[in-house]
Amino acid sequence: MMRRFSLLAVLPLVSCATDIVIGKGINSAPTAAITAPVDQDLFTDTDVVEFIGTVADGDGLADLQTVAFSSNIGGLLDTVEPDPLGQVRLALTLSAGLHTITLTATDAEGLEGTDSIAITVEGIEAI
Repeated sequence: MMRRFSLLAVLPLVSCATDIVIGKGINSAPTAAITAPVDQDLFTDTDVVEFIGTVADGDGLADLQTVAFSSNIGGLLDTVEPDPLGQVRLALTLSAGLHTITLTATDAEGLEGTDSIAITVEGIEAI
């Protein structure tokens, strides 16, 4: 039995100047929402205040570079990592005063999503 083989010609692929490069697309700004405590809540300076929020990004949570809670009185409170569903938590005590608490999510291109609430923290006088 005789076997016959045929040779196939292989043509090299050549790039031309009219190649189209498809980029990432338009960047979506992240979103942020504080879900607890509620706006205008009242605490004492000995209370541990638990802040809960959600963040999202149309480009995926991996696009978020920083997620942070801050106060107009204390500045940056802390940066936090969102869980796989975008939920964030921070628990701490605050000094007395009227705090505007802001949750800020910043993506890789510098776009931000923010949400703010106001809470009052009253000082407890020592006995």
